[in-house]
Amino acid sequence: MKKIMIIASMLLVSVTAGWAVNFFLPASGDWNVNTNWNDGHVPVITDVAQVNQGKTCTIQSGTYGVVSKQFIGADSDGTINVYGEFYFNATFEGLVFGLYNNGVGHGMLNVYDGGVVGTNTTVATDRRNAFVGYTSTSTVNNNRGTVNVYSNGAVYLKEVFVNYDTDNTGVSSINIHDGGLLDVSYNLWLGYNSGAASNAQVTVSGAGHLKVGNLNLGRYNASPLVNTFGTMTVNGSQVNVEISGNLSARSQSIMNFNFDDNGIAAVSALNFFHEGFTMNIVGTENVATGEYWLVQGTSGGPQDQSPTFNISGFNPGSSNEVVKVVDSEGVHVGYKLIVYSNEPQREPLNPFDISVAVGNQQAILSWPGQAGYTYALQSRQELATGAWSNVVSGIVGVNDTIAATNAPSENNKFYRVVAE
Repeated sequence: MKKIMIIASMLLVSVTAGWAVNFFLPASGDWNVNTNWNDGHVPVITDVAQVNQGKTCTIQSGTYGVVSKQFIGADSDGTINVYGEFYFNATFEGLVFGLYNNGVGHGMLNVYDGGVVGTNTTVATDRRNAFVGYTSTSTVNNNRGTVNVYSNGAVYLKEVFVNYDTDNTGVSSINIHDGGLLDVSYNLWLGYNSGAASNAQVTVSGAGHLKVGNLNLGRYNASPLVNTFGTMTVNGSQVNVEISGNLSARSQSIMNFNFDDNGIAAVSALNFFHEGFTMNIVGTENVATGEYWLVQGTSGGPQDQSPTFNISGFNPGSSNEVVKVVDSEGVHVGYKLIVYSNEPQREPLNPFDISVAVGNQQAILSWPGQAGYTYALQSRQELATGAWSNVVSGIVGVNDTIAATNAPSENNKFYRVVAE
């Protein structure tokens, strides 16, 4: 009963004070300490809370934080680390990185092992929005934001707007690390009111999981004019990118696919609409020959223009090309990278006889060689039994007679030549 009365009292204070702004005070400290907040109490569901001035606030494991609206980095930098649970209730601007009053702010949210931000519900209207870097079409600022979701951390949002600072000096980004999850019901916008490919970014690495309704690399709006772009990066073969709706890429946007030795994880979408964007594909020398999906999704409409492909990093002994995949009905359904081997094609090995001569207690064996093969001269003591052992190996084939010598140490020695 005592705990219920304390919560009720805190709610009453906030309601009577209206939309109070509750500032975090220490340079670094715990969210759930009353004296760490200028209102003298931990924020409640009707508060607007703010972490800035270079301060770091931590929600510890087994605890939670709740607000109406949260500003991280407003007119100055601020960081929130989440090991427990963090909820915000404002319908539209629930979580804001940087403040939109011509300020200078970089907000950072780090979600660590076991940390949860937002509500894990399939009812999209029960989720809230986040602005990673807040800008408007009429405001010039250099506010920006960074979200890091680490292993076993999870973030559940309704819609996400990633904007870089409008004076072009910073980056707003979402980074889903190995084992992290970002689940967005509706749209993830890279560059909503502002953003260039180098400034508005999302990166998924390791076994990171991005689950989103629509992923938009850039946005165009005629009035007021908005013309933005974004970058998406996929690192490795374990990534999981699920787009239940549309993947859209505007002309100056970028998609990076960084292979590991096992290949690359495909980006899967229901539809893939794009202008002539850029796709950068970086391999490793150990990537096997074969076909690798890059993007899977039915393309079409006025934005189905050919991208620019940049390929690097693969084994020098291979060649590579990106192909546009078309199904049996002629519908474009995505892009694949094909890795070919550049090893020269060998002619079938012709049968050959071995000639043997003896001189100076040496056996001299010769046979017609063939370019493209290597040979090994082998021997054993008995014709029908025993293991063959290499006398000489790695003999490079040429289109001419090849010879090898051996001094037999036994009374009997039988030889053969094998091609590799």
